[in-house]
Amino acid sequence: MTWSYVCVLLAGFMPLLFTGYAKFTGPGFNNRRPRDFLAGLEGARQRANAAQQNSFEAFPLFAASARRYCGKKVIARTHGDSRSITASALRKP
Repeated sequence: MTWSYVCVLLAGFMPLLFTGYAKFTGPGFNNRRPRDFLAGLEGARQRANAAQQNSFEAFPLFAASARRYCGKKVIARTHGDSRSITASALRKP
């Protein structure tokens, strides 16, 4: 498993960690009205909720770019001269 895949795996779990921190580190979580509860958070729990939302928004682009980068490295390794192929592959749109 390459570092790209490890990073994608870790980035996939980040929203879950932030959600857990926002909901369960303090009292008062109400699963019947979760949006009202999350809107009323303050301090670190509010920032964790915002980080969770940002993580969900940024993850697809990060995963796609990591996959594209990893694909270029695999192509370069299979052809032998990795410097020239990687450089030319990264220049192409």
